[in-house]
Amino acid sequence: MIAFIKKMTVVVIVVLLLIGLISGVLVWWVALRNNVRQGDSYTLFVRPFDDMEDVLDRLEDDNILLSSSSIESLVVLLHHYDGCEIRPGRYILKPGMRNIDIVRKLRHGWQEPVRLVINSMRLPENFAASVGRQLMYDSAAVMAFISDSAQMNALGLTYENLFANIVENTYEVWWTEKPSELFARLVNENGKYWAKNDRLGRAERLGLTPEQICIVASIVDCESHYKPELPTIAGLYINRLKKDMLLQSDPTVKFALKDFAKKRILNADLKCNSPYNTYIYKGLPPGPICLPNQSTIEAVLNAENTHYIYMCADASLNGTHRFAVTEAEHARNAAAYHKAIRGLR
Repeated sequence: MIAFIKKMTVVVIVVLLLIGLISGVLVWWVALRNNVRQGDSYTLFVRPFDDMEDVLDRLEDDNILLSSSSIESLVVLLHHYDGCEIRPGRYILKPGMRNIDIVRKLRHGWQEPVRLVINSMRLPENFAASVGRQLMYDSAAVMAFISDSAQMNALGLTYENLFANIVENTYEVWWTEKPSELFARLVNENGKYWAKNDRLGRAERLGLTPEQICIVASIVDCESHYKPELPTIAGLYINRLKKDMLLQSDPTVKFALKDFAKKRILNADLKCNSPYNTYIYKGLPPGPICLPNQSTIEAVLNAENTHYIYMCADASLNGTHRFAVTEAEHARNAAAYHKAIRGLR
């Protein structure tokens, strides 16, 4: 009897060891095996209407997994016990990643941030299109937020002043970021930007608000691409503001006409009845005429202290400008420029 019990004990132990071994192999095969092929990391975008089956089909179509059946088995087990809902997001699958790590990422929403690039552009519609290309929500959703005055006003924004409250930069954001979350983040980052390097103090010493600085910077941005003269142009426009003169900026007329490809401003164009036409309306336009560069904002904050109130393209036609204090001096500069243009023709 004792011998029989010993024999049965050995059998039971062997069976348990076999069960444990088989279970271990199954656990390894289903959950712990490295299942992402070697090579570059794979970026997986999961949208709100995607389910795990859609994701697995995509991974199989792109030949990312060594074994589709093993991760499918894991998903079936998870569905059976507690469901396997996944969250939208931008996920990075690295070579050698295990099935369990892939599934955990998708279930918990452990996504990777996107580097959202916001740089020079003309209109809020351009901003919406740019965001729509980089994040999950499309341009229509972004424009819907911009067009919702209640939501915009809650953040201190309007269609006109949008580019006076967004700083050109590269931001790390979630791919799934809602327009409301994105705009709140950008407004917060704008506040941080102005709090640094005495920018608020420098703006106050010029007698301008941060929004007004951005409007001036947008005009300066469109006037010249030659950085050394930007502080001079900024000082010129600030001088005209202080003297209550019309700014008479050609780029504001282009903006009023929404004709950004226009090469020359004609006399008829100067009659365009728009608050952005600084040949008709004194002071600054209602908002920036583009999203200004940070370097141009700095140029305005460091505006050159001169007495210039006139500017004209240089007769050398090299893209720079000649500046003048008196109307007579300006007339001479303009005559030289027009002579150079006639000679070119």
